[in-house]
Amino acid sequence: MPEGLAGWKFVFLCAQNNSTKSNDAALKGVQAFREDARYAKTTEIVSVDPTDPAESKFLGQMKIDPKTSVAMTVFLAPPGAVIATYSGATDKNTIVAALTRATSGSGGG
Repeated sequence: MPEGLAGWKFVFLCAQNNSTKSNDAALKGVQAFREDARYAKTTEIVSVDPTDPAESKFLGQMKIDPKTSVAMTVFLAPPGAVIATYSGATDKNTIVAALTRATSGSGGG
């Protein structure tokens, strides 16, 4: 956990449903990140159906189209900052690199 974020959680917002493509591939990197001992206790995965009208406002804030045809993943860090957004497959190394960039002060994805 980067310094100063103790007690906070990383959140992966996974927007997918039975109609979206790459669902399993989208979860692969996210799950690998959560299984890493460095992040296991500080990572939550939240799934949401992009077509759920109750989630439309929030998904709009995350810039996720409710009509997306491919699984979307948003990587959030405390206090709700978007580190990166992924369309389709995710990869643990890419996620770790995005976190490193975000916490080094060189910006997020």
